[in-house]
Amino acid sequence: LTVYSGIQMAKPRNRARAYAAMLSAIDKAIPLTKGTALRELEMDRLLIVDLIDQTREEIKEEESE
Repeated sequence: LTVYSGIQMAKPRNRARAYAAMLSAIDKAIPLTKGTALRELEMDRLLIVDLIDQTREEIKEEESE
């Protein structure tokens, strides 16, 4: 929870980098995982992808200002 709070407070570009790093780690872990943990990683991946999309929108809005 603390890491999430820190990331949310970061500037959008830094937040996007952090989310990309998390997504990369999840993508590397998925082939090595089975069972319930695999389903959890897949759900985490979907959440991170959504957060990346939201952050991209924020970046676009900042650039258009």
